[in-house]
Amino acid sequence: GLGRRVERSAAVFGLILSLYVLCGYYIYFREPILLNDLRLFATLLTSVIAVLAAVHWTTVDPWRAELIPLLLFAMTFGIAYHRDVALILSTSMAIVVALTGGEGLGEFIVLMGTVAATGLQLGSIRTRTKLIRVGFISAIVAFLLSLGTGLFDAQPLGYTILLHAGRNAVWTVLTGFLMTGLLPYVEKLFGVLTDISLLELGDASHPLLQELVRRAPGTYNHSINVASLAEAAAD
Repeated sequence: GLGRRVERSAAVFGLILSLYVLCGYYIYFREPILLNDLRLFATLLTSVIAVLAAVHWTTVDPWRAELIPLLLFAMTFGIAYHRDVALILSTSMAIVVALTGGEGLGEFIVLMGTVAATGLQLGSIRTRTKLIRVGFISAIVAFLLSLGTGLFDAQPLGYTILLHAGRNAVWTVLTGFLMTGLLPYVEKLFGVLTDISLLELGDASHPLLQELVRRAPGTYNHSINVASLAEAAAD
């Protein structure tokens, strides 16, 4: 009936508003630059809307690849900002997805567990294989969680449940490869530098460094020593 639908709509709106306020306060204290810079804030909101739209589209698709946009979001903001910010935003989005998609607790556990496994592994990205390795480890988590929630829902251990778990694992691995290719664009969009970019800038074969070696070898060696001390102090 109409009254029941209005009640449910109000409840969903209240829940999403609560999540929005929670994320807003957390960002205000943890990553205020996102609120002070209108371009970054608009990018964040646009990303959230785009990801939720992509998740909604993929949930009705037979391939059920809703993990991909959610994991891409978590990786992007985990790289550009702090991992905990990406984690709380992704958790809130997983709640919205599970609520609006009608999948229930099992779907939320799979989404949240996989996102958490991915976000907590990010840390320092010093090699291009790091994101691929993150994808493989998170794929194991996605497979086990999908298997466990399926069995918890009293599904028989057979082709259907193994297909669902394997599919989630494949999407998670694929996300690691996609993020590796998208990394330069993420750095440019959010104005951040990962360790990979810094290592590329410090490549000894860089023409500017080669000229420094030729024209002022003492200054070059001194710069390398100072850089090593600065890195140790920063660590």
